[in-house]
Amino acid sequence: MKPKMTYIMPSIRDTFFKSAYKSVLNQTVKDIELIVVNNDPERDIKIEDSRVSIINADRLNYAKSINLVTKQAQSDIIAIAHDDDIQFRERTLIALDYHNQGYDIVYGGYIIIDYYGKPMAYKTPIPFDYERQKRQSGMVTYAFISYKKEGIPDLRENYDILSDYLWGLDCYNKGFTLKAVEMPFGYYRMWKSTSQSNKNLRFEEVLRMRKEFNDDTIKRGSWENENIVHNALA
Repeated sequence: MKPKMTYIMPSIRDTFFKSAYKSVLNQTVKDIELIVVNNDPERDIKIEDSRVSIINADRLNYAKSINLVTKQAQSDIIAIAHDDDIQFRERTLIALDYHNQGYDIVYGGYIIIDYYGKPMAYKTPIPFDYERQKRQSGMVTYAFISYKKEGIPDLRENYDILSDYLWGLDCYNKGFTLKAVEMPFGYYRMWKSTSQSNKNLRFEEVLRMRKEFNDDTIKRGSWENENIVHNALA
């Protein structure tokens, strides 16, 4: 029997890797698969869980890593997970609900945390807009996205983690439907280097937003189940 969702996690560092993969395995939906793409040939990864497969590669970027193993995925639905982020436990359940409604691509918001795990801001998912996407703003990003495997174009390998706006346009032009879920799907860890490759998420801007951020900001969100915020794996 196929798993309901296959998570692909490209990984090159150990710093937050354990908490990242545990947050995937700790989903409320247990019938999932996790494929870890180990991009450090000198690193030996062992995870004692029958749902996990380890694929050894050699320092591929995110897009190349995901394209490499997508065809090996047992599920019809692919989800991307970064090796330093935390998935909220209900992410799979919520995403599957929208996929079952007919959406091909589902992506949620996320709470930005700093290197030490302190919340800084809530990043609202921007509904797909063709004209905005052409201007390279409001991009469909890889963070907390899932999509139906059948027919979806490969990720563009000359792009990296957060800047593949052309992939979103390509999917839209081919008739695939996209759903932005107004709900945080997890914690996105903000490294200062992230801002160097993502013009829509400047580190300085997040620091400014941080002054206005507190627990009440989360609770006032308009997502359907605010308790999901507090159900992440510690």
